[in-house]
Formats: sequence, C-alpha cells, structure tokens
Amino acid sequence: MDANDDKNAYPQLVARLRDAIGQENVKTSMMERVLYSHDLAPLPKETQIAFKNIPDIVVRPRSSEDAVKIVRICAEEGVPITPRGSSTWGLGGSIPVYGGVLIDFTGGMNKILDIDPVGLTVTAQPGCTWKQVYEACMEKGLLLCSYPSSFPSATLAGWISTGGIGVGSYKYGSAGQNIRNLEVVMPDGTLVNTGFEKVLDNQSGYNLTWLIVGAEGTLGVISKVTLKLVPAPEVMKPLA
Repeated sequence: MDANDDKNAYPQLVARLRDAIGQENVKTSMMERVLYSHDLAPLPKETQIAFKNIPDIVVRPRSSEDAVKIVRICAEEGVPITPRGSSTWGLGGSIPVYGGVLIDFTGGMNKILDIDPVGLTVTAQPGCTWKQVYEACMEKGLLLCSYPSSFPSATLAGWISTGGIGVGSYKYGSAGQNIRNLEVVMPDGTLVNTGFEKVLDNQSGYNLTWLIVGAEGTLGVISKVTLKLVPAPEVMKPLA
C-alpha cells in the first residue's frame, strides 16, 4: 500500500490497476482526487449533493496500451470511467458523476508522435495541447488549421470531444473536419481506428470519426489523434 493511500471503496481494482500500469500511475489520496472534482469553472455546490464529483481513483496512462488495460479492467470490475484533459471547457464535462476512475491524459500521454510533411498530417497523443502541436508544425512550415480560443492549455482529445469550433473554423472547418484518424479505446477495451492516417477525406465506408467527435468521452476514450495540415501561408491576417 502507498503511504499516501486513503481508505478506498475499490481495493481490488486499485491493486489490479497498479499491477497493470505501475503503482506510481495510480493515485488514491484524497488530496489528489479532490483536484479532479472541478474544472476551469467550479459548478454550483448543489451538484456535490446530487452527484459524486470526486473520483475514487485517478490514473495516468503513458501509452495506448495502458489506456486499453485501464478500460478493460474497469469494464470487468463494473466501475465508471471519466476521461480528462486540461478541463478548460468549464461546463463539467470532465468531472465524474458517479465517482469511479478518472483517466488523466495530461500527465503521461502528451507527446507528438509524428509530423508528416509529405502526407500533411500530424499524429499526437490525446493529452497534447493545441499550442504544443501548432507550434511544432509551424516550425516545419505547416499549419494546423483550426484551434480553440483556449489553445495554450486545451488538449487535442478534450476539444475534439466537445465538438470544437474555434479560430480558423470559418475557413478550414471545425475540429472534427480536420481529423484524419482517431484511435479510440471502446468500452470493452477494444482498440478501434475511426479513419486512416494516409487516406484523404473521400474515403469510402462508414464515418466512425463523427461518432466520437462531440461525444464527450461517453462512447470511447481517445488514445491517439491524426490531424490534417496545410502548407503554412507566408502571411496570416485576421479578417473578422
């Protein structure tokens, strides 16, 4: 048992998660858990009466494989999951309703995996901020076309999960319209790709991406994002 542990309602689940992803990535102390009971704008105190906003366990995956293990274990134990990025939305979308396990993607899954100047794509983990990805692409002369007004801290998966409309959307489209592929962990732990990293928008078949865009993490947990890029213009000026 960790010295910082508090009495937990799910001792077996805690043990299984620590075996799966490492003890240092599973937190159960009250101090840690309370930090995740609100987002950018605290909700009215009445919500604390109606809902269990404090998670029972906080986990920090480091890879897609970790995310799969977490979801599978929680499914087997019948425990609810809440995925969370930087929580800049301010409307309670990343706050638990029934306690359970909160997955914090900002701690260990916040890396850019690939920038492809030929295929004009960037692939990154869900906890990356839009600012981080935008600036890395601009250094290579490539433009990430649209981004949220809170882009210094908003994460890729967070904004996609809220169906983001932001800066650049009038010209280039919303967050969902700039996605090539999402890697998503489904509720049973199955890993699904909603599109293709190297195929353009005129692909055939079902458009699974739009099932996940705006779903706020209720249909699956985003574990990887591939976004479209365009060559950066020589000059950018705001028109409105």
